[in-house]
Amino acid sequence: MIVWVGPLIQAGPKNSDTWEVAMSSKRRRKKKARRKHAANHGKRPQS
Repeated sequence: MIVWVGPLIQAGPKNSDTWEVAMSSKRRRKKKARRKHAANHGKRPQS
């Protein structure tokens, strides 16, 4: 899961919207779980 999160984080602060839209279509039921991880991983290193 961190494999695809890494490159998205480098994309920028908008990675949340980009990955959320793409993931929502592929894994809607797991969106909540992935969203939490992505938000934490994205904001922690970036901040």
